[in-house]
Amino acid sequence: MMRGGAFGLTSTNYLTLSLYNNSIIGELIVVWYAEIVSDSFGGRPAAIIPGALGNASSLGGTAGIIQPLVAGEAQLPGVVNYLDDAAQIDPSGITMQDGNVITGCLTGLPNAILRTGYSFAIQDTTTGATLSNAMFIWQVVHNADLEGKHCDICDEILVI
Repeated sequence: MMRGGAFGLTSTNYLTLSLYNNSIIGELIVVWYAEIVSDSFGGRPAAIIPGALGNASSLGGTAGIIQPLVAGEAQLPGVVNYLDDAAQIDPSGITMQDGNVITGCLTGLPNAILRTGYSFAIQDTTTGATLSNAMFIWQVVHNADLEGKHCDICDEILVI
């Protein structure tokens, strides 16, 4: 399991954060938790978007902080990106209203499953927002893991 986030970001347009699957061997990212806390109270749409949205650099803050949730675990795929976006994202039916957290942990269902090259993005719908903090928690799995099948890739990793 991995976690990553950002804090202290300011925007002129729509503050947008995303978790991008940068795996080079086709691993999937299961997004279990997503949070964005800012000084605005608008809805916060979320969407699965092809490609990387923004980058890990920021305007006056820090984005792209990533670390394993389990001490001593290796760095796994996943990049937290930031974008001061002039356009609003097209939500995929998920919007945080009057709150800051999108979470699948409580239902036992993930927020998103990302194939390589896709992002799970959350956007503040108020222009000029200042981000206090944001966090994603995710798990890296293989197709066989999701299907409940034996995973040869996992066995190879354990042997090494």
